[in-house]
Amino acid sequence: MDRKATEFLCGFYFLILITFSAGCSEEPTSIGVGLLPTQDLVRIDTITVTSATGSSSQKPVNTGSSSNLLVGRALGYEARAILKFTSIPDTLFGLSKLSANLILKASYRFGDPQNLLSFTVHKVTKGWTEYGVILDSVRTDFYDPVVLGSFSGVISDTDSVTVPLDSALVRSLLDTAATGSKEGIILVPSSEASTIVGFHSFQTSNNPRLQISYSRGETQGSASLSAGSDAYVVNVENIVPDPGLLYVQSGVTYQSVLTFSFPEILQHMGIHQALLELTLNRSSSILTRSVSDSLIAFYRINEDSVDAGSILLGRRADTSSDVYVFKVTPYVQRWISGRINTGIRIEPLSLVSGLDLFTFYSTSAQVSIRPRLRIIYSRPL
Repeated sequence: MDRKATEFLCGFYFLILITFSAGCSEEPTSIGVGLLPTQDLVRIDTITVTSATGSSSQKPVNTGSSSNLLVGRALGYEARAILKFTSIPDTLFGLSKLSANLILKASYRFGDPQNLLSFTVHKVTKGWTEYGVILDSVRTDFYDPVVLGSFSGVISDTDSVTVPLDSALVRSLLDTAATGSKEGIILVPSSEASTIVGFHSFQTSNNPRLQISYSRGETQGSASLSAGSDAYVVNVENIVPDPGLLYVQSGVTYQSVLTFSFPEILQHMGIHQALLELTLNRSSSILTRSVSDSLIAFYRINEDSVDAGSILLGRRADTSSDVYVFKVTPYVQRWISGRINTGIRIEPLSLVSGLDLFTFYSTSAQVSIRPRLRIIYSRPL
């Protein structure tokens, strides 16, 4: 290669090296400065909005879908369990000699586990459905006062209990089932009961069982019934809610509503994130380990209805925190854009799983523990 060619190649490689080095520079250049109009630049800010109003209300709830069947008395609450067995084979109709036990397996506890569970069994005299029975219907002449079975004892959270039933009651249940009448039985807590136990319902694999032994002539036999319907009702005895607290509770059921007023600075701003924060009042809450430690929020359309597709989950900020957090960004975006603001409804994650009670500080509490929205938004510079 001659000298001129060598000099040419060296110069060429040098230019490539200079170009590559300039392209990899981390220092900004002036290229592009002034291309964006000032009005297109934004600033990200955060604002905290405390609630304008907060209220709680109680509403009837059907418990037929619950995995727990509650019975007992505790902490000012009384629970009654109603059940009936179905799919009864015709071989059990018309029996004259039989004995039967009701077998229930515990799954939930509300109240001191060392306290007494005590209840009596009665025949239901009114027709009912698991999604139609409510407390008011059970308070009247819903069942016969004659005691046809009973249980009293201290049980652990997972024990099974066996309740001997009056043979006349069982014959009546079997024979009326043959005619299509299926009123069933009710478990009524005794006055000495001081705890509430939830037993596995027909919705679970550990469902209630009716174990029957019988004789027909010289033939001895047995049968186990495990299909049926059930529900429970709960009466709240002499409990006056504190107006300074918000109540969220399953079983009874309490729900709370919050509304917020927004400062003018947020009008038509870009909302990037909105977090609803509620602070738990530990001293008045009653929480167990058997029910999910979560809540749900709904966007309210009006006083009587919510947007069913707007459901959002609320959880503790961390396992040791008393603050529950809901990501309600889509709600706030709607309100800021001009939609009618009727607030947020807070409910238990499960309306019927038990009686766990969440109480939160309301709008009259000191500012640091009031319900609040923490909002991240953008505004023009």
